[in-house]
Amino acid sequence: MLAEKIPDWLQTYCEKISSLGAFSGKTANHVLVNEYKQGEGIMPHEDGPLYHPTVTTISLGSHTLLDFYTPVSSREDDAPQTEESRFLFSLLVKPRSLLILQEDMYQHLLHGIRPRDRTR
Repeated sequence: MLAEKIPDWLQTYCEKISSLGAFSGKTANHVLVNEYKQGEGIMPHEDGPLYHPTVTTISLGSHTLLDFYTPVSSREDDAPQTEESRFLFSLLVKPRSLLILQEDMYQHLLHGIRPRDRTR
C-alpha cells in the first residue's frame, strides 16, 4: 500500500463513519475503493490484519448480496470442504448503505460475492 493523503471529500466520510464509534474513538485512516461490474464476484476471503478489528463498507452503486462462509477447516475428514458446503447466509447490501463488520463477523467468517447475473 502506498501512503498518501486522503482527499478532503473522502475524509469527510471517514470522519462521519468514525463518529459512530466503529473504530473505538479513533478515525479511519485508510480507504480501499473497489468497483464490481454486473455479474462479477469476489471469492470468499478475510480482509486481513491491515483492517483488524473493523472493516466498514459504503456501497455506492447497485445492491448486492454479500455471502458469508466458514473458513476451510484444517480437520481432515471424509467430506470435501467446498464453497457451497461452507456457505452460511447472504446479507442484502443496499445502495448508499453502510456495512460494519467486526467481532465474530470479521474474525471468524469469510465474505465474498458470488458471480450472478441477477439477484434471486
